[in-house]
Amino acid sequence: MFSIVIVCYNQQDFVKECVQSALSQRHTGKEVIVVDDASKDGTANVLRSFGDAIILATLSVNGGVCAARNHGVSLAKGEYVVFLDGDDVLTPWTLDAYSRLVEAHRPKLLLAKSVKCYGQMPQATENDTPREIRFVEYADFLSKDRPWVYNTSSLVVERAAFNATDG
Repeated sequence: MFSIVIVCYNQQDFVKECVQSALSQRHTGKEVIVVDDASKDGTANVLRSFGDAIILATLSVNGGVCAARNHGVSLAKGEYVVFLDGDDVLTPWTLDAYSRLVEAHRPKLLLAKSVKCYGQMPQATENDTPREIRFVEYADFLSKDRPWVYNTSSLVVERAAFNATDG
């Protein structure tokens, strides 16, 4: 099971699409946790509109993205945590791809590919679902031999490993 932890601060214009992309995952083993880091715009109202479809944590004091992520993970029950920022979206097949990799390799950490998109996100179709996924394994993060553009929204971590490092 996956816990999708979305953190946001003043992202009322983006967070609805973000949460919808998490809820729309084809993979059934998921929970969606959203941490509003004391937004001052209408973000909280947008998030409340999802009702019981999400686990909503509204922080009273802005503690920053790391504290918000750690709080979200403290609520998580999934074996793996998928992180999203409030202005990011997942393709409908993302958790299916992650699930295939987890079942085959049982990694502590996955660094996935992300795509930058400005404006309207292109609609994903069934034909976009990857049939083959390239998996490269390293002994540790510093041993990797190819670049990875740091983007928290393309990071998947085993929850026990995340907790072992104190977040």
